[in-house]
Amino acid sequence: MSRGDPGREDKLARRDERTRSADRRDAAADRRDQHAARRDSRADEREQLADEREQRLDEAEQKVDRRLRVAGVPTPAPRRRAYEALERSRAAVESSAARLDRVDARLGRADADDAREQHLVDCEVDRTEAEDADPRPAEADDGVDAKPEASRCPRTGRQPGPS
Repeated sequence: MSRGDPGREDKLARRDERTRSADRRDAAADRRDQHAARRDSRADEREQLADEREQRLDEAEQKVDRRLRVAGVPTPAPRRRAYEALERSRAAVESSAARLDRVDARLGRADADDAREQHLVDCEVDRTEAEDADPRPAEADDGVDAKPEASRCPRTGRQPGPS
């Protein structure tokens, strides 16, 4: 088969298109991850502001109660204030749990990205080693790929690409 053979050019064009398609999928996954990171960051900022506001309100409430007691004005019962503080603490715990869930999801996405990248590298290494070790030509004279398994990861048998 000559180098200028249309069958070979078609095969190379298909391979290039698969590569471009995989690149587009990776870019889309990256954009989704960036969007999720921005969304998580905004949520963390909102929760931080809410936590700070609650802290300031708690301090102001205590200050007002002290001033009222000094002035001889009755203040809410300590038990009532304790229940209010308990509810605020529960809200803070829920907020922290939501923040932890977002961090956990962010780490899960990063782990999946790393695994996908490592899989691509492993498949490319395996494919290259298989091609180097196989004495058969890459294409038969009829233009059909004589090594169809070369496009699959020898280790997993899957097509390279996002998992």
